[in-house]
Amino acid sequence: MVDNLNRKLILIFGALAVAVISLLLLPFRLGLDLQGGTRLTYSVDLEKARAEKLIPDGQTDAAAIEEIIKVWRERVDPKGVKGVTLRKEGSNRIVIELPGSESVVAKKANSTLAQDFKVGATVEGDDSALVLADDTSAADFPASGGRIQVAGKTLRYGRRIGKTLYSVTFVDPTERAAIPAGAATDLEASDPWRSLIENTGRMEVMMHATTADAAGGFDLTTETDKAREWSRANPNASITDYNAKLAEQNPETALGRLRFFPRKLEASNADTQVADRLVALIVESNPKWIFSGSDFTRVFGSFDRNGRPAVGFDIATNRHEDFEQFTTEHEGEQMAIVIDNEIVTDPNLNQPLRTGGIITGGSFGFAQAEVNDLVNVLNSGSLDLEPQFEDRETVGATLGATYVKQGFFSVVIGLVAVLAFIAVYYKRLGVYAAISLVFNLVLLMGAMAVLQATLTLPGVAGIILTVGMAVDANILIYERIREEALKGRRPAQSAKDGFANALSTIVDANLTTLITAVILYKFGSGPVQGFATTLIVGILTSMFSALVVTRVMVHYALEKGVERWDMARAVQDTNIDFMGIAKKSMIGSAVLIVLGVVFFSTIPRVEKYSIDFLGGNSMQLTTAKAETQESVASKIAGLGDVFTSATVQPLLSSAAEGGYRKFQVEFKSEETADSAAAGKYRAEVETRLVDFLAPNRFVFDENGTGTSGTIYFENEHTAENIQAVLSGTDMGDLTVTPVDGSQRTFRFETPEKMSSNVAGQKILDAFANKKDPNGVDFTLAQPIPQSASVGPQVVQQLRDDAILAIILSLFAVVMYIRFRFAEYSYGFAAVIALLHDVLMTVGFLAIAIKTQLINAQVSLVMIAAFLTIIGYSLNDTIVVFDRIRENLKPLSGKIKLSEIINRSINQTLARTVLTSLTTMITVMILFFFNVGSRSDLEGFSYAVIIGVIVGTYSSMFIASPALLWLEGKRLDRLANEPVEGAATPSLKSADA
Repeated sequence: MVDNLNRKLILIFGALAVAVISLLLLPFRLGLDLQGGTRLTYSVDLEKARAEKLIPDGQTDAAAIEEIIKVWRERVDPKGVKGVTLRKEGSNRIVIELPGSESVVAKKANSTLAQDFKVGATVEGDDSALVLADDTSAADFPASGGRIQVAGKTLRYGRRIGKTLYSVTFVDPTERAAIPAGAATDLEASDPWRSLIENTGRMEVMMHATTADAAGGFDLTTETDKAREWSRANPNASITDYNAKLAEQNPETALGRLRFFPRKLEASNADTQVADRLVALIVESNPKWIFSGSDFTRVFGSFDRNGRPAVGFDIATNRHEDFEQFTTEHEGEQMAIVIDNEIVTDPNLNQPLRTGGIITGGSFGFAQAEVNDLVNVLNSGSLDLEPQFEDRETVGATLGATYVKQGFFSVVIGLVAVLAFIAVYYKRLGVYAAISLVFNLVLLMGAMAVLQATLTLPGVAGIILTVGMAVDANILIYERIREEALKGRRPAQSAKDGFANALSTIVDANLTTLITAVILYKFGSGPVQGFATTLIVGILTSMFSALVVTRVMVHYALEKGVERWDMARAVQDTNIDFMGIAKKSMIGSAVLIVLGVVFFSTIPRVEKYSIDFLGGNSMQLTTAKAETQESVASKIAGLGDVFTSATVQPLLSSAAEGGYRKFQVEFKSEETADSAAAGKYRAEVETRLVDFLAPNRFVFDENGTGTSGTIYFENEHTAENIQAVLSGTDMGDLTVTPVDGSQRTFRFETPEKMSSNVAGQKILDAFANKKDPNGVDFTLAQPIPQSASVGPQVVQQLRDDAILAIILSLFAVVMYIRFRFAEYSYGFAAVIALLHDVLMTVGFLAIAIKTQLINAQVSLVMIAAFLTIIGYSLNDTIVVFDRIRENLKPLSGKIKLSEIINRSINQTLARTVLTSLTTMITVMILFFFNVGSRSDLEGFSYAVIIGVIVGTYSSMFIASPALLWLEGKRLDRLANEPVEGAATPSLKSADA
C-alpha cells in the first residue's frame, strides 16, 4: 500500500516538528482588525520638492505621493501577507498602519545603565542618549532602534552605536523621571519598520576627491573645512543642501562636482559629530562613469572576505563595459558607496570590476539585520522625495472586542463541525481524514509563521475555509474506495485502487488552482499577492496531508487487519438527465446574470464600494468622558449616510477608567480630494454629537460685569500652573479654579471686561507652544483635533496589477487544461463556469447592498472572497471534467457525449454534495455568528455562501453544458473538414 514507509514517517513527523517549532518561535502578529497596531504619519514638503526639481514636470502631487506609497508597500509588505495599510491623507501626508504590536522581539536583550539618564542630558552631542554598561550586552539591542524597559519605565530609542542608544524618548510624553546608573534595561520590542520606511534608498558610487581633482581650481582642504563649518552652523539641515548650493554656484567646474557626505556612524566614530565625519567625493565628468542604484539589476545578501555579512550587487549588462572602464581608471583609489546620503563603506579599489561587487559594512561590518534591510530597500527602489515623520499613535482593533470574540468562536465551531461531520460520515476513514486535516492546519499555520504573515480575522476564516475545502481530496479518495468496495474488492485492493483512481483528479484540481495562485502572486500586488501566498501554501499542505498522511494511516489500518470500510451513504446511485435541462438552466442563469449586473451597475459608487476603493475622510474624536469602542461606533453609525460603515479605533494612549477618550474614525466618501467636504463632515459630527464630544477649547459666560468662562485641556495640569500662564497676559487680576476637582477643566474669572474674540485670542496666545514645569504641553482640548481626507488603499497600480493577474491566470488555466485534456473546449468551459459564478455572486451582493441587510460592500476582504470563489469553482469543475475524460476512454463511440457527461456528473454527485456540504458548514457558521455585526466577516461569509451554491450548480448546469456545446461544435467542424488518410473521430456528437 505504501512504499518507503519509514521515509514517509520521517517526512511527516519532520514537517510536523518544523511547523510546531515555527509556531512557538515565530509568533503571529495579529492584524489591525483583531489587535490594532501602530499608526505612523509622514508628510512631504511638495513645494520644496518642486523647487528642487525632485518632482518631474507634468507629474501631479497626488502621483508623487502614490509613488512613495508604492515603494513603501514593496518594502514593508513585499509578499502582501503582513496586513499593512498605506494611504494618502490630505494633500501631502501618508498614513501607515502597522498591525499588531509595534514589532516582535527576535531575541532577548538585557543590560544596565552605565550612568544616570534624564531626557535633556547631553551624551556626545545627543541630548537624549542612554549609555549601557558594556559592548557585549549592548550588542543584542537592535541597531535600528526599538522599545526598552528601564527601571519600570518604557522608552523608545532611534538607533544604537556601540553601547550608546541615541534619540531616546519616553513612550508616555508626560513622563520626565530621572533614572539612576545601574538600572536594569531590557529590550521590549525591536523597531524594524522605521528603518525600512525612512531610508530613501538612494545609492551612488563615487570616488574620493583627490589633489588631482583639486587641480581644477580649488583647495581640497579649504573646501572640506568650509563644508564642516557649514554643517556645524546648520545642525538641523542636510548636507545635501550644501552640496546643491555648491553645484549651483560653480556650474561646469570641478568645484561644482564636489560632494560631501558623512561616514556612517559606527563604534569607531560614535563620539564624532556629523561635521567631523564629512568626506569629499567627486562626481565624474564622464556621464558614462556615473553609477547609481538604478544601474543595479540585483541586490542580494553576501559575505565579505572575512566571512561577515555584506551586500552583493550585479551591474546591468549594458553598463558592464562602462563600469570596467571606470574601475580601471581609478584602480588603487578609494571608491565610496553612498546610501541614503551616508558613506556606508569606502574601500580601496584593488582591481577593476566589471559585472558587480560587494558592499561591506566598514571596519566593523554589517549586522545581518542591516544587510536584510539594505537588500529590501535597494531592491524596492529609491525615493526621490524624503517624507518627514510627523506622528505616532497606537490604535486599538478596528473590530470591537465583542466581534473579535464572536469571530474566533465561529471559526473554532466551524472547524470542529467539519471534523465531526467527516468523522461521523466516514467512520474510521473519517477519523483519519480529521487527523489529516488538523495536520494540514498545523502545517499551514507553521508555514505562515515562517513567512511572518499577519493573522487577520478574514485571514483566519480563509485558512479554515482552506481546510474545509481540503476535505475534498479525502472525499474523492473515500468515494473511490467505496466504488471499488461495491465492486466486491477486498479492503486492501479497494484502498489501493481508490487512491490510484483519485490521484489524477486531485492533482488536476489542485494544480489548476495552484497555477492560478502562482500567477496571482507573480503579477498581482498587495492583498492579491497575500491571498495567493496563503492559497499556494494551503494547496501544497492539503495535497501532502491527503496523499501522504491519510495514506499512511490507511496503510496501518490494513496491517491491523481491517475487514471492511464502513461509511454512511447519503447519496445513492442516481440517473439524472442533467443535459436534458441544460438549455433551460443556462437561459435562466443568463437572465439572472444580466439582471444582477445591471442592478449592481445602477447602485451609486458610494453605496457599493468601501473606503478601500473610494477613499474617504478621517477624524480624530475626543469624547467628553471615557467611552467604549462599541458606544462610539454606535453613535457614529447612528448619524446615517456615509457614517454607517465607519471604522472606529481607540487611541490606546487615551485609556481612562471605563474606556478611552480619543478615537480614530474613518468613513468612505467620494469627495476624497475635497477639503471643503472634509470640513463639512467635521462640522456635521461636531454639531450632531455636541453633547457626546469634548467641549471646544474654551467657553465664555454671557453675563457678568467682567470676563469669565471655562478652559478645557487635553492633558492634566494644576490650577497654579494655569494661573501662572494667564497672569502673564494683560487680562487683569485672574483667578483660576478646577471644575469638580478635574485637572483638565478650569474656571477663570477676571474683572477686566473684554469681548469673547479678544479674550479667546489672548488665551490661545498665552498657551501656544508652552509646557508646564513637568514638561507637559498646554494643549487646549478640541472635540475633533484632526480631520482630513484619505485616499483609497486600492490605487490604480494595485487595481491594474490585479486585473492583469486574473486575466493571465485564466489564460494559464485554459492552457493547462488543454495540455491535460487534449482539447481547448474543457478550458473554455471551465472559464465560462468561473465567470458565471463571479457574476452571479455580484448580483446577490447587489441585493444585499441595496437592502442594507448585510454589509456586502466591495472591499479588500470581499476581493479575497471572490478569489476564494474562483478557486472553489475551478476545483469543482475540474473534478467533473476529470471523470468525463476517464469515461471517454471506454465509452467513446458507443454512446453520445451528452450521455457520457450525464453519467460522469451522476458518478461524482456524492462527492459534489459532500464537499459543498462541508464547505457550507464552515461558512454558514461564520455567517450565523457574524450576521448583523456589520463586520467584514459578515460580507465575506455571505459572498462565499453564494459562491459555493452557484459553484456547485455551475459544475453541473453551466460548465458541463458548455463543454457539450463546444465539443459538439468541434466534432461537427472535424466532420465537415475531413483530412485525407485520417480516421474519423469515433466519439458521437451530442446530437448523434
